[in-house]
Amino acid sequence: MWKDARPVVAVMALAGLIFGAGVGYLSTQDVTSTLTAAVCCAGATGAASFVRLRQIRQQQAEAKRNGFSAALAQGTLVAVACYHRAAFPRTGAGAVTDEEVAELRWVAYQQAAAERLDDPVREAAARALKAVDIGEPGSASSYLMDLMGAVHDQHMPARTRRPARR
Repeated sequence: MWKDARPVVAVMALAGLIFGAGVGYLSTQDVTSTLTAAVCCAGATGAASFVRLRQIRQQQAEAKRNGFSAALAQGTLVAVACYHRAAFPRTGAGAVTDEEVAELRWVAYQQAAAERLDDPVREAAARALKAVDIGEPGSASSYLMDLMGAVHDQHMPARTRRPARR
């Protein structure tokens, strides 16, 4: 992190040095006071910019982790929904081959077993997959809707309610 931040911190410290020197000279017109003000301002600006850059990097890393988790949950939802639709095709029996159903089942189980998947999403996916495996289209559809709700609750930001206009 420090190697990435060095140029930015140096530029900010230089800007602080120039600003401090200008303020020190304009206020006292004494060389010692000017140097002291310049060094203090450069140090404070450099330290503050380093701390702020570190906070930004941490926020970016957290956003990347959250984005990965949300994409994994949505991928699980898509895989389970595809397996559900292949197991219970709307066009009737024989529309999807047994090999296709087996492949979609394998993909759905792999997605649902992902290591970084959140527990509520994993549990909802397990219930939906079990219902599809048993062959209950009604409960499988219900559990699929529960999985959609779990993905939404885990990864969509809470919306704030606005008061109604009067």
